[in-house]
Amino acid sequence: MQWTLVVRAIVVLSLGATFLVTDDNRPLLGNLLATYWLAGAVLTLGWVHANRGRSGSRLALIGGLAGILAAVIGLTRFLIDDVVSADGAMALVGVSAVMIGGLRLAGALRDDPRPLERPLRRIILGGSEIALGVILIATDDVTPPMTTAAGVWAAVGGTIMLLDARAASEPTGQADAR
Repeated sequence: MQWTLVVRAIVVLSLGATFLVTDDNRPLLGNLLATYWLAGAVLTLGWVHANRGRSGSRLALIGGLAGILAAVIGLTRFLIDDVVSADGAMALVGVSAVMIGGLRLAGALRDDPRPLERPLRRIILGGSEIALGVILIATDDVTPPMTTAAGVWAAVGGTIMLLDARAASEPTGQADAR
C-alpha cells in the first residue's frame, strides 16, 4: 500500500469531517483547505517534473501554480485583503479545482504509461473537484452550502485516495499522482 496516499486520505477525510460538523470557525476551515490545497499543488508540480512532455503536463503546471498561488493568498488573506479580496482568493482556488478536476477526468494525472483506464472512482473524483471549483467561483462568501460542498468533496476524495492506495499495492494497480 502506498503510505503517502493513505496519509493524504486520512488528512482529507478529517478535513471533510471538520467541514461537515463545524460551522462557527470558518476562518480555520479556510486555512485548513488552503494548507491542503498547497500540499496538493506541490504534489502536482512534482508530477509535472517527473512527467515532462506528457499529455496534460502543461495544464497541470498551470493548475499547480494556480493552486500554490490560491493557497498562499488564502493563507495570507487577512494581510493582503486590500490587494486581493476573499472572493478573489476563493475564485482562484475554484479555478485550480476545475483545472485539476478536468485533468483527472481526462486521465492526465497518472504515472502509468499503459493505456488509460478510467475507473468510475476517478471520474467521480474529477467531477467532484470541478463541482467544488464551480461553487467556489460562484460563491461570494463562506456559506454553509460551500462548506458542505467542500466536506462532500473531501469525503469523496479521501475515500477514493484509500481505494487508489489499495489498488497501487496490487501488482497491476495504478494511482493518481495527486
